[in-house]
Amino acid sequence: MANKIEKIGTPKKLAERRGKGMMLQKFLNAGSGEIKEWSLFYGGKISSIVLPVTADKEIIIIKQFRHGSDSIQTELPGGNVEEKENPMETAIRELEEETGYKASKIIQLAKKIFFEPSCFVEFFYPVLALGCIKIKNQKLDTGEDIEVKIISLKDWISLTENGHINDAKSIATTHLAMRYLRMLL
Repeated sequence: MANKIEKIGTPKKLAERRGKGMMLQKFLNAGSGEIKEWSLFYGGKISSIVLPVTADKEIIIIKQFRHGSDSIQTELPGGNVEEKENPMETAIRELEEETGYKASKIIQLAKKIFFEPSCFVEFFYPVLALGCIKIKNQKLDTGEDIEVKIISLKDWISLTENGHINDAKSIATTHLAMRYLRMLL
C-alpha cells in the first residue's frame, strides 16, 4: 500500500532562472515515520509513458505519491530516458521495473508530446504495450514506492474521461491509444 506523505514546513528555493528552478521540501512518510528532504524542480526530463494492456483487455496502472501534486496519483507506468537509450527501450525497461510485466508488442503513439510547449522544452513519448504478461516482481529504483493495480479497459477509459485521473500524461497517452483500444472494446 502506498503511504501518505506529508509536507513539513515551507520549501526552500535553491535556484531559479526564467521560470525554471529547484527547491527543497521536507516530507514525512506517515507509514515509516521517516523524514526526507526532496528536490522539486520546475521542469523535468524526457520520458516514455506506457499504456500496458493484457491479453484479457485489462490495463496495468500504478499508484504512487507525487510531490508536485502532494498526493498519491493513479497513473500509467513510465520514466526517464537514460543515456544511450531510445524511448522504446525506456518504455520496455520502465514497464518491467515498475510492474514486472513484459509486452509482446509495443507501439509508439506519437513522436513526442510536450508537457507545456509555451515554456518547457521537456516532453514525453506515449507508448502502447500490448499482450502484457507478468514475468517477474517489481525492481524499483531507490526511493520509489509503487503499487501496481489491474483494471478493466472500460473502467480505465471511464476514469480518464470523467476526471478521476488527473495525470495529463496518462490521459494523453490513453487518448492517443484509442484508435487501437476501440478494437478491444
